Amino acid sequence: MQEENNSLSMSPQKRNLWEKISFFSMIALVFLVPLFFLPTELISLNFSKILITAFFAILGFSAFLIGKMLRRELPIPLNLMSVSLIATLIFLFISAFNSPSFDVSFMGSGSSVWTLGFFIVLCLIFFTISLNVKTKDEIVILMVSLMLSLFLMMIFYVAFLFGLNGFVEKYIPSLSSSTIAGSIETLSILCGAFLIWVMATADILRVSFLVRLLLYFMGIVSIFVLGVLNDTFIWATVGVLSLIFCVYGFLFFPVEDKDSSSDWGSENNKKIKSKRIAPIHLFSLIVISVVFFLGSSTLGGALSKPFSEINPVSTNLPTLSDTLKTVKGAVAERPLLGTGPNRFFETWSKYRPIDVIQSSSWNMVYNLGWSSFLTMLSTSGVLTMLSFLAFFIAFLLYGIKNLFRGHISFLSKYMIATVFFIGLYFWFMFFSTTTSVVIFVFIFALSALLVSLLYSEKLLSFYTLPLGSDPKVGFVISIVCVALFIGSISIGISYGKRAVASVFFEKGIKKALEQGDIEAGERYVIRASEWVPRGSYFTALSEISLLRLNQAVATNERDAIQEHFDNARMYAGEAVTYDNRNFQFWLSVGRVNEAAVPLSSDDGAYKGALEAYNNALSLSPNNPSIHFVLSRLLLLRGDFEGAEGNISKALSIRPNYGEAYFLRSKIWAASSDLIKAKEDLVIAAVLLPQNPEVFYNLGTIYFNDEDYSSAVNELERAISISPRYANAYYFLGLSYYKLGDMDKSLSEFKKLRDLVPQNEEIGGIVSDLESGRDPVFGATNSDAGEAPVFEDVEN
Repeated sequence: MQEENNSLSMSPQKRNLWEKISFFSMIALVFLVPLFFLPTELISLNFSKILITAFFAILGFSAFLIGKMLRRELPIPLNLMSVSLIATLIFLFISAFNSPSFDVSFMGSGSSVWTLGFFIVLCLIFFTISLNVKTKDEIVILMVSLMLSLFLMMIFYVAFLFGLNGFVEKYIPSLSSSTIAGSIETLSILCGAFLIWVMATADILRVSFLVRLLLYFMGIVSIFVLGVLNDTFIWATVGVLSLIFCVYGFLFFPVEDKDSSSDWGSENNKKIKSKRIAPIHLFSLIVISVVFFLGSSTLGGALSKPFSEINPVSTNLPTLSDTLKTVKGAVAERPLLGTGPNRFFETWSKYRPIDVIQSSSWNMVYNLGWSSFLTMLSTSGVLTMLSFLAFFIAFLLYGIKNLFRGHISFLSKYMIATVFFIGLYFWFMFFSTTTSVVIFVFIFALSALLVSLLYSEKLLSFYTLPLGSDPKVGFVISIVCVALFIGSISIGISYGKRAVASVFFEKGIKKALEQGDIEAGERYVIRASEWVPRGSYFTALSEISLLRLNQAVATNERDAIQEHFDNARMYAGEAVTYDNRNFQFWLSVGRVNEAAVPLSSDDGAYKGALEAYNNALSLSPNNPSIHFVLSRLLLLRGDFEGAEGNISKALSIRPNYGEAYFLRSKIWAASSDLIKAKEDLVIAAVLLPQNPEVFYNLGTIYFNDEDYSSAVNELERAISISPRYANAYYFLGLSYYKLGDMDKSLSEFKKLRDLVPQNEEIGGIVSDLESGRDPVFGATNSDAGEAPVFEDVEN
């Protein structure tokens, strides 16, 4: 093992082909990630960015390994950042292996940044850049590529604001967002970073007049975009970081010597003047940030208002307080390893605060917390988080230590300062926001660039293992390299398979739900599950089988009924096998068995549903909807006491649960307590003003109480919501008849006759009313087209 110093100054011309491929892969990565999207609705914008990230990260790292093996050497990074990142990766792998479903934590659907697989991709980016980008020329190329990409991203957004949206809607309907960055929040973050970078460059570097004009134009565009987005948090962050950068530049940054920019790659220190720069651009940015921060409702509002319809609504996430309470519960139960990467939904389901359940977002199952830091802490455990914090602290130490180092070139000092401060900006976003694909890539890329800069200045060193000096060592290292290569390629293949599966799945859902072709939809989803056997695919197949089961029941096809029930139960069981800690999968098993209860002569389906619902309740104990389905199941079996007990638990957790009041009214009605049924229906009518069944049932109760005027009011309300509600027309016509208003009664029965022309009894009632005879009301609700809710209603 020998210390590597000579290769630090190696020029790009001395690189072999594979090392060049590796370097240009990193250029393509940082340039394309903010801009890339696939023009299809079948793969999300976020997933497309993950795919492009994985492709170039794996290509770059694999080419780097091949290039080094051809040189018969392997660089070993022993700096604090590299060691802590490797430790993070090890703990994250243990956490994923300890997860209830390794596949969920390792790759999931492929569209999440919180998986072990994507973290490996980020590590590949870090090590490829830090070990393969060695000269200042190369670092400058990467920095310029990144800046140019961000600028083009903002130009796209400005063009979208001023007319490109029409072109996008017509020719690229998959790009529904006004930004190709991934989200408006991501665009705001990237715009803030770019603005600081441009202003710092204008202050520090001596550039030509044309370049300075270009910097001013970039700055104006950035300020405009941030003004339109009107994000006070970003303005505050930009202002604070600009202040720190401004003070640093004024106190510690020398004025650039007139010859210092002529030799970008020179390792010789230039003579610099004692005069310090005057950071007027950064100071101006501080003032602008304060103005926009304080004037968010005036200046910012005036800029953003004309484009309010173009900018999509922000992503809905739990609050900081709710996330902290959830994380507290998760850490208390599994402090060291967490629930596993990509499993925040499990943490949220089990530990969400009770006040969330009583809010309008009570039934939301979040996959992310308030910030990336808190999400990672709850899912990956304390060990992973401490090692990742060590990675961040090493970044801070390396950056701060070298900001004040005097014996380096002016250009190196500029690059270290800008890379450190912009990297620090993105790190702050990791702790305070939910980080997107692009932000994560830039965190790791800029952290790696800082290490590369320190390597280029010989402020850090790494060691090279010569593969040929010791055959045994060379053999072991070669095996390790081959394993790393195969592992990287395997991750790429996994992402490719998930992309194909996602396309099949989206096609299947569109066929089944939008086009009504359930059989074709089922075939596509089956193909998706064959490519990647995921729990959500199996759940979708189970729901499709239930739809086909209902169709078979309606046509009384006995063989088909059994076939579709068996398929539904099989797919629901596959979902639970895939991940038995997902309460939604257990609910799917329960729904399948509950659907079979009326069709089954034994207790097997009932017991299966009961067990599945109880398992779901153990995973989401404060979930009123699970008590709701348990109550519905018990009601189906005639267990009125058990049904009432569960629905009362649901209402104790969520007092404004309208569906629960409605179900409890059915329980009271089934047990012949129509007074309590009416009381619950009155409450349900307030909480569910758009549910026609509520008003229909309330109307039939009033009819049963011979309060025909009130019955008319409720039944008309039901019809106004659902104009083809046949049962409601029947009882409305009957109520008018009881009130003696024969004309209105005839009118309602004529409407009913138009809805159910095949019903001879309704035709007879119409004929009797038209001829002035007393009609014979012998029909039940079911004859009017739907099964009655309350079977004891008098007709």
